[in-house]
Amino acid sequence: MSLKTKVIVQCLLTAAVTAAMLFLPAGTWKYWQGWIFLGAMMIPMVAASIYFSERDPQLVERRLQSKEKIGEQKLITTFAKLIFITAFLLPGFDFRFGWSRRFFGAVPVWLMICSGAIALAGYLMTYWVMSANSYASQSYKWKKISASFPLGLTGSSAIRCISARSFRFCSRLWRWVRIGRCRFLRW
Repeated sequence: MSLKTKVIVQCLLTAAVTAAMLFLPAGTWKYWQGWIFLGAMMIPMVAASIYFSERDPQLVERRLQSKEKIGEQKLITTFAKLIFITAFLLPGFDFRFGWSRRFFGAVPVWLMICSGAIALAGYLMTYWVMSANSYASQSYKWKKISASFPLGLTGSSAIRCISARSFRFCSRLWRWVRIGRCRFLRW
């Protein structure tokens, strides 16, 4: 299978699985917060996939390989996937059953906009790290790299990648606040 075909299949699969995790628990397609989040996630992903497929196909190949080989990394990846799935399912169930609406009331629109911007910024940061560090992959591989990075990113590229992933994880919490109306997380 060619690289472009793999990228197209991966994008379509990601869109379908994400939509299912957002809308099946919500029980309706009239879940506008889910549509906004899906667009904020998918539009940059498709644009970055097209960009990197043309500019850096080796990076895309590495990103498509997501199998961990070390036991500790497998455990961490499994735990992260559980958190990821829960973070997508919980707001839909909350939308359907109105748990937080019943107990805490509605979330202000400004907070929804801010959380959407934070989520989008997290995805854009990830793509920025990938453009700065061509060796970024889906799984963590420790190997000595002799290539010189622009702007001296040899030592700081891993920190930037971890920062972007942390930022995206925090944005999921904010998305829960925005979509699921979980007001106790606000200050």
